[in-house]
Amino acid sequence: LNNPVRVGDQIKLESTKAEGRYLHCSDADFGPLYAESSCHELNLSPTPSPLTVHLHYSPRCDPPTNVLRGGSVIRLFHRQLEAYLAAEGSIYKELPSQDVHLRVRPLDQDRPHSLRPSTSGITYWQVELEDNPISGDIIAWGRQVRLKHMTTRKYLSLVVTNLGSSFNGSQLEPKHQVGRIVR
Repeated sequence: LNNPVRVGDQIKLESTKAEGRYLHCSDADFGPLYAESSCHELNLSPTPSPLTVHLHYSPRCDPPTNVLRGGSVIRLFHRQLEAYLAAEGSIYKELPSQDVHLRVRPLDQDRPHSLRPSTSGITYWQVELEDNPISGDIIAWGRQVRLKHMTTRKYLSLVVTNLGSSFNGSQLEPKHQVGRIVR
């Protein structure tokens, strides 16, 4: 049995469809032409971007532990960019859409709540194991998982077009949204 992934660990998400390719966060932000200029694009790359696991809720915590389990609700934080993995959507189209990106939470000394971690619902994700989604089983390094956005209930998924690759939310069969947690 592999070692468990623990709260506070830095993880990398590897694609199971394109092995050797990882969730990667761009260093440049979207800029002033985008509605939220402090956001960073996500794509698939041979260069991984590590994300730190922050636990919000974990099933089967008698006694409480700091290991990641199937069904845990987490936030993923990019230390270098000081940004959370977030998803925001629009319901004003024929089909609801969702944009997944890293959102920087600017610190403002005049607004004390900005000095604390984000509590916005757009930053919460549920970790599901591929074979038994919310079993409460411990998640070990190398296990295949899916990430489900808590407010939209859509899975983090890779979209490949002739313009490149990006991440969004998908309501496709969960089996198509699997990735692997690696060190």
